[in-house]
Amino acid sequence: MHGMMEPHGLIDMKDISQVNNMDLLEKAVGESPQVECPLEHFFTPEIYTRKIFMPAGTLAVSLKHKTTHPFFILKGKVAVLRVNDHGEFEIEGMHEAGHMGITRPGTKRFLYNLEDTIWVTCHSNPDNIEDPDEMVLRLAEPNENPLIDTSKPEFSMWKKDVSPSLIHKELQLA
Repeated sequence: MHGMMEPHGLIDMKDISQVNNMDLLEKAVGESPQVECPLEHFFTPEIYTRKIFMPAGTLAVSLKHKTTHPFFILKGKVAVLRVNDHGEFEIEGMHEAGHMGITRPGTKRFLYNLEDTIWVTCHSNPDNIEDPDEMVLRLAEPNENPLIDTSKPEFSMWKKDVSPSLIHKELQLA
């Protein structure tokens, strides 16, 4: 189990010294009632595109990204906080349908969806991997929040077998 409590029941001071505001927020979001945020995965030659639907009123915390890639808001309105390299929140802003941005390595976001939101990301996939779980492992850092058990479903909603997920592959023409 990944968490702050050691088997002997004492708090691991190394773990607690590494807790930041995003860790606390992520723990609170994970303990709140969960809603389905369906994912769609699109695989085309050398490109992986991911689309997520987040209902109005939902909160979400992203994984920490390893890559630079674009994102697009196709529908809705979302308030976004980002955590900087020092673990401090920065207001990224209010994004609405039609917004396009760039995600940089090290980015981890907290989202509050004011309206039903569709968020799309596009990623380089030179090895043409067609497994969404494997792609996420290449694109995002493992979650190292000492306050949560990352094996629980509420902290692994990105996995294709945890959240509703559709996989689309390039049409094969005869």
